[in-house]
Amino acid sequence: NDKGKLVNKKEKNNKQLWITVSAAASITLFCIIGWNYYNDFSSNDNIMAIEEVAKPTRFPTEVQLIRSDNNEMTIQGEEPVIQYDEKGTLSINSEKVASKENDKPGKKPSKFNQLIVPPCKRSFLALSDGTNIWVSANSRVVYPESFVDDKREIFVEGEVYLEVSPDKKRPFIVKTNQLDVNVLGTSFNVSAYEGDSN
Repeated sequence: NDKGKLVNKKEKNNKQLWITVSAAASITLFCIIGWNYYNDFSSNDNIMAIEEVAKPTRFPTEVQLIRSDNNEMTIQGEEPVIQYDEKGTLSINSEKVASKENDKPGKKPSKFNQLIVPPCKRSFLALSDGTNIWVSANSRVVYPESFVDDKREIFVEGEVYLEVSPDKKRPFIVKTNQLDVNVLGTSFNVSAYEGDSN
């Protein structure tokens, strides 16, 4: 009889332990999901701005730079060089491009620019933070003129090789349709063509 009471007590303790562990696991899982949702929500401004940049219906025949005010610039040459200095001032093939009237130093860019490289062409893009990007044919890069937040974020469709300027306080994020690459400062290649299975 005492043995039966002992077994029942053990079973009851085991059941209570199982319920407590399950509840703790559920709360932990809920917290993790909530934290990820909060982080995603807090970076929605950049994600939405990238998604607002309209993808062209077809690739142009020459390298094309579409600025945040929808000003389309066709750039001649096999491998044009597009550069931004630390203030976001644009130069194309070493020639400075006149700033838009509403551009002011230190002003937070509200939208993103995009560089479109057609078949049989390549381009070099130097960003305002010192990051260098070699853009392959049939590729598109969406980026801001200058990075002003606590992270540096661009979108890539196609293939690029990056030399990311080191900055431990501002991670560099390369977004693609399938994955995001988050680094602090390194060199790497990203291939993310629309039809790729990997």
